Amino acid sequence: MDVDTASFDAPTLELAIARATALTGQFLGQQPGVATLTSTVRGLIWSQRYKMPEPPRP
Repeated sequence: MDVDTASFDAPTLELAIARATALTGQFLGQQPGVATLTSTVRGLIWSQRYKMPEPPRP
């Protein structure tokens, strides 16, 4: 379920990831969740578990 969505342009992947990281904190605040950065051309580019514990290892 999407809680919030933002669209933006960035000249490089590094700047896009930096912007997505900053927006994650703004959107989720103190709530745990998962943030993703996607591109209509490349698909999933980046994801981050935000304030969530690490998943158990098998």
